[in-house]
This record gives sequence, structure tokens and C-alpha cells, in this order.
Amino acid sequence: MSMQKLWYVAVEVVFVIALLVLPIVLSTNDEPIPADKAQLNSWFDRNVGPLASREGSLDPAVVEAEKNVTVVQVRADGSGDFKTITDAIKRPPRQQASRVIISIGPGNYTEKVKIDRYTHFITLYGDPKDMPVMVFDGTAAQFGTLDSGTLSVESDHFSAVNLKFVVCV
Repeated sequence: MSMQKLWYVAVEVVFVIALLVLPIVLSTNDEPIPADKAQLNSWFDRNVGPLASREGSLDPAVVEAEKNVTVVQVRADGSGDFKTITDAIKRPPRQQASRVIISIGPGNYTEKVKIDRYTHFITLYGDPKDMPVMVFDGTAAQFGTLDSGTLSVESDHFSAVNLKFVVCV
């Protein structure tokens, strides 16, 4: 077995162990997020109310950011506002104070995505019925350990939903 394949197997083992050891994320009222997808909507309705009902329990910066949301479309076929996720992330001004939802259409996005420490309130939102695939075929040998990931986030108040990340071997 080549050293590169051995390294990838080691990384996969670490991820599997992490997934087995850290599977439960808790809401503010300590009700675990259900593993069964069919129960997620009812859990969400019980635990995450409208912004107006949660303002007192949220960071004031988040409350302000959620009042003026911008949605931009990324489509691999070029039919959106942007063709790449990276271009959409470059759109908001540095230190912006409002939420930017980057709606990502189905398809493969082969790019290294970095959200720097000055680009706050970014949400990457994939199509739940046909989740986009993010892939970057760089290795730690090529880019170093810290810069070899498909997605790296240094910013505050980031979230990502309905995305698939693929590791190339």
C-alpha cells in the first residue's frame, strides 16, 4: 500500500472515530437533535422559533444580521448569480454585518473554499433534494495540512446545510 493511500485511510479512520464519539449536538434546552431525518422538522419546530421570539437569547450581532438577509445563487451550469462558491463568498464586503445565504444548486463544485476571518455571517445552503458536492483534490503534501481541506472557515457565525464533502483518494 502506498504511503499516500495509507495516509488517506488514517484520515478516514480518524473521521469515523470522531463521528462515533461526537454524534450528539444539543439544543439550548438539552433535547438531542434526532438521528432520524423524519423527526428533524418537528424537532426544529419545537426548538428553534422565529427570530422575534429568540432575540433575547441570541448574540445581538446575530439578531441584527438576521434582520437584513441577502440570498445569492450559485449554479454549476452558470444560471445563478455565480458559477463557483468561491466567487459568491468574495461578494460580501469584509466585516459585513448582515447574513448572506449562498444557495448552492445541484452539481459538483471542484474548488477549495476558504471563508476568512473577516467574512462573517455566511450560510452555505445546498438543495436538500439534490445536495451539491464539494470536492478539492489537494493533498497535505501539496498544500500543507492546514490548507489541504475542501472547506476552511475562520469567520464568525458560519453555518452550512445540505452539502456533501468528498475526499479524493
